[in-house]
Amino acid sequence: MEELGISYLADKKCNSMSGGEFQMVLMAKALAAEPKLLILDEPESNLDFKNQLVVLNAMSDLVHKKGMACIFNTHYPAHALQRASKALVLSKDGTSTFGDITEVVTEDMIRRSFGVEAIIGEVETPGNMVQSVIPISINQGDALANEALTPQADEDVIASLTILLPVSSYADKINKILHEYNGYIIGRMGMPYAKGGVKIIHVTLDSPRSVAAKLTQRLNVLPDVSVKCVYSKGDLA
Repeated sequence: MEELGISYLADKKCNSMSGGEFQMVLMAKALAAEPKLLILDEPESNLDFKNQLVVLNAMSDLVHKKGMACIFNTHYPAHALQRASKALVLSKDGTSTFGDITEVVTEDMIRRSFGVEAIIGEVETPGNMVQSVIPISINQGDALANEALTPQADEDVIASLTILLPVSSYADKINKILHEYNGYIIGRMGMPYAKGGVKIIHVTLDSPRSVAAKLTQRLNVLPDVSVKCVYSKGDLA
């Protein structure tokens, strides 16, 4: 309970708790067994915006700060994009798709699996570029279930990422992730800023847009890490 910040609930009856508080108590109950893997069944369902974030933030902290593995199912594609590294999408026709989150949760996959036209876009916040999913319209009929995915354009871009992180947090993990992209990185600079208590990393890539987007997403799911990416305009010659 102390790890999840809910010690104040120790003497509170479950039937007088809010939905978010009760979800946190259930997580604390699971953590008491000291598991290496946490499996959550729609942890944010039936909760308001605040309590959804309380539960999702606690889940992210357990993964990235405690080293725990977590599997969760959700009806919110945006939550998967913002929190997960991999995804398994189950379609109504009995098929499934598994892989890296940015390659699985796409507009085409949402159209085929849910029968919904949606736009996946980036929302700029003061600290990050957050991926969001906006449903636009409902597709009628079952033809979409068997429709082939439409390839999306993936032009080459120059992408510039700025990463801000607490000096003592995630440096090794970020270096390990960036090492996987050495073939695309054309410039990298890092420096600590002691007065601000942060480390600043600038990374420039020459890569397909999907590669830069995937790297940005992987870094964005780390708690307390701010990441923004800008792209060159137009196709590269």
